[in-house]
Formats: sequence, structure tokens, C-alpha cells
Amino acid sequence: MKSSPVDQVIVTFATAGYVTVNYATVRSDPPRLDLAADEAVVLQGACSPDPAATASTVRYGTKTNELAQSVNGTVVCYSTQGYDSPLLHAVVVGPLEPNTQYFYQCGAADAAHQSEEFSFKTPPVSLGKPGQAIPPFRLAFVGDLGQTEDSLATTGHIQESGAGALVNVGDLSYADEDQPRWDSWARMIQPLSSSMIMAVTAGNHEIEPYTLVHNSIKLPDEEQFLAYQTRLFSLGNPKSGSPSAMYHSHEVAGVHVVMLGSYTPFDKGTPQYEWLEADLKAVDRQTTPWIVVGMHAPWYNSNLAHAGEAEPMMFAMEGLFYTYGVDLVFAGHVHAYERSAKSYKQRPDRCGSTYITIGDGGNREGLAGDYAHPSPVWSMYREASFGHGTLDVLNGTHALWRWVRNQDGQAVAADQQMLVKDPFCETKNLLSHLIRERAAMGVAVQ
Repeated sequence: MKSSPVDQVIVTFATAGYVTVNYATVRSDPPRLDLAADEAVVLQGACSPDPAATASTVRYGTKTNELAQSVNGTVVCYSTQGYDSPLLHAVVVGPLEPNTQYFYQCGAADAAHQSEEFSFKTPPVSLGKPGQAIPPFRLAFVGDLGQTEDSLATTGHIQESGAGALVNVGDLSYADEDQPRWDSWARMIQPLSSSMIMAVTAGNHEIEPYTLVHNSIKLPDEEQFLAYQTRLFSLGNPKSGSPSAMYHSHEVAGVHVVMLGSYTPFDKGTPQYEWLEADLKAVDRQTTPWIVVGMHAPWYNSNLAHAGEAEPMMFAMEGLFYTYGVDLVFAGHVHAYERSAKSYKQRPDRCGSTYITIGDGGNREGLAGDYAHPSPVWSMYREASFGHGTLDVLNGTHALWRWVRNQDGQAVAADQQMLVKDPFCETKNLLSHLIRERAAMGVAVQ
């Protein structure tokens, strides 16, 4: 079977109404570079003498084999430790209609540089009026995926789940600076990532500290997240006002999805903190009633693995979650599953967030089966098994969460919880917002 000239296709959310199609093509005749072991070079445009190979183009349309619309993007490449990346393309596609199936091809127009035809479906629009029902929409969640047999089982189950979008909370390829493993991981997930739009953040296994030399492109944090940012460098959302691809937000069928950087500065006064507060403040809860946050390191964790590791970020940001009524928080890092009660400051709280650890995607390091005993008062369910989760957004007040273990197939949810908004907390959130606003202006609330 002849290999495709285009592979590693990953579709991510971009600005509202747009997606970014990321893909790779073969890089011929890379320049010979004399680099130290800790050095890397990132280039834009000047990656290959072959114009057809460097053409970053996506053709798309709403009917198969009728791809009348075309858009161009950018190409980068990088070299380090004797490794030369393929040509890494990023093409922002849109504006796209909501709730619509799109078909697309990547690469130059000639057959020698063109992909097969792929397709994805855009999510429905947000809630339009107070009390209006959102079309039932399913979000899938996964973390610490890696590239093992368990990883393949997980991605297969997500494909079969009926989900319309995927939230990946980091530790993607487990390449750990072994750069060819980024290529093999992207090929492994292509059947899923080419057909389901994904929101993603970085985990600790994405940290790759290099010294960059002679670069023709500058990306924030690229020296710490070399492969992550060069391969997925357009995954941010300029409309959300984020200055960095390490944290960003997106509107998905009545859900405001926020992706935070556990390994990017987060204390009050940092760009991430200031962006988060402005982002949460701007959410219109009438049209977007649900707020979901994804990050890598879990704040609520009763597993002995990574115990207490994310507390500094929790101490810095949990007050923002409580003030602005964040509904659910997903994290990975711990290779197991855990779901909390609605909680705040490590105690059950009717107006707190539900915290879910979903770092059980299938990584090569195995499961984390050791838990603290007795379990904390906020911990409702915990288990060390591989799997994934789904969230069915039923309307503006109810959503159904399911966690599905790999060994149970798709028919049985090992853990399930109906999430119901508390009307008291909606009033509390408005009051907290008012107090915070007036305090910022130096005005006392009577």
C-alpha cells in the first residue's frame, strides 16, 4: 500500500467559527546543521527547496469530492539532536457554519502532494436565549494518552462514542525529547484527530528545554515546549485575547472551554492569571451557561502520585473559579480516574466546581493505583483503570458525565453523574462578581 504524502493530520479549535488543520509532509534535503546536544533550530518557510512540498493549503466544502473553497497557511520545521522534523503545516480554515459536516484535503493541488479526503463536523451554536434548550452535544475528555495498545483502545472508544469534540488535557506523545515519537504519535491519532476537533493543553511530558539558535520564527515558550508549539503553534484563539498558545478558550455548543497552562506562570499579576480573569468575566452565561476548564496537573487529587504538586496553582486561581462559577475542571498527570463532589478549598461546597482527573488515556508509564486512606470528604469516586470520559450537555442546567473504562467497551459507564446547576449559586456568582468589581475600584459593598 502506497503511503500518503500527507499525514499527522490534527484539527484544533481556533478563533470562533474557525479551525486549524495541522498536518505534515516530507521534508527533503534538510540543511546540515552543526548543533550542540541542547540546541535546536526552528525555521519558517525556508524548510525545503520543493515548492509543492511547502505549499500549505486546505481545500474544503460541505459535499464529498466537491471541495470548492481553498485557503493557505504557514509551514515551519525544526532540527535538533540529529533529528529533522517533517514540514509542519498549519492552515486556519473558515468561517465555518455551525453543526455542519465539512470535507477537506490537505497539501498542494497535484496528486503527488495531496492527502486523501477527510471530514469533521462543527459543533452546534451556543444557547441563544435564556431557558432555550441546547441541542444535545457530547464532549469527550482524555489525558496522558501516549502511544501504547491501551492508547489505541482509548482513541478507538472515543471515535465510537458519538462525541462532537475532544478536550485533551496534556501529556500527548510521551516523546520526552525522542523526536520521532512525535511523528509516530500523530500518525496513531490521525483517524481520531482528523475527524474530531480538539482543544489541547501541554503537560509536563511536553517540556523540552532547548537553546534555540538562528531561528526565523519566535513563539512564546518555544524553548520549553519546542515540539508542542511548532507542531500545534496555531492552536490558540486570538479572539479570546490570549497572548499565548499555552492558554486559550473556545465556545463549543453552549460550553465555554478554557485550557490553562500548568507549567506557565499562573500567580496573580502574571499574564495567564490576568487573561483568565478577563476571560471568565466576559462569558455571557445566558448564551453560554457552562464553563469547563482543562489543565494538566490536578488540584483535587487523593492519589499518592503527584500529591499536592498543583497546590500553588490552586491557591492562586481557585478563587477565580468560585467567583465566576466554573462548573467542571478536568486534569491529567495522575494516571488514574477520580471525580470530586462540587468543592471549594478542599471541602464540599454546593457552589464549587466538580474536579475530574482523567489522566488514564493509556500512557507507557502505567497506572497509579495507590490512594490516600481514608479518602477525602470531597472524593466521590476513584479508580486506577485506563479509559476516557464524555459530557452530554443536555440544556442550560443539566449535563450528564460518564467515565468509560477500556475493559468495559462503550456500553457500560463505570462512573456516571448528572450535573445540575444550583439556582442559589447563580445569584452567589453575581454577588461575588459585584464585590470583586467594586473592590477593584476601591468601593465598599454595603
